[in-house]
Amino acid sequence: MHTATGDLFDRSAPAIAKPGSISTGFKYSALPAGIVGEARAVAKRIVDSQQLHLEMAVEAGRSLAGIKDKLGHGNWLPWLEQGCGIDQRTAQRYMATADAFGQKIYKLRRPTA
Repeated sequence: MHTATGDLFDRSAPAIAKPGSISTGFKYSALPAGIVGEARAVAKRIVDSQQLHLEMAVEAGRSLAGIKDKLGHGNWLPWLEQGCGIDQRTAQRYMATADAFGQKIYKLRRPTA
């Protein structure tokens, strides 16, 4: 999504949630008691899924950035389209995702002592 500045990412928004974390801003007490547990479980699955997708996009971006120059002149675009099944803009977005979020994901996944 493009912001008003034309940037690919809105860096003023929280980048990523910690795996399994759910915002405490929603008032589950306003829901019928019978669905609170289900709503919390679905929210957790959504947050976990978003985290996984972001991690996968970062890995794709790192991989693409790592091989781009190695492919040699004239091979990048055909390789993207025929070898990976993606276009140049998609590759650019993956690489931008890796640049923007790669270190943040590393910090979340780093083991704590």
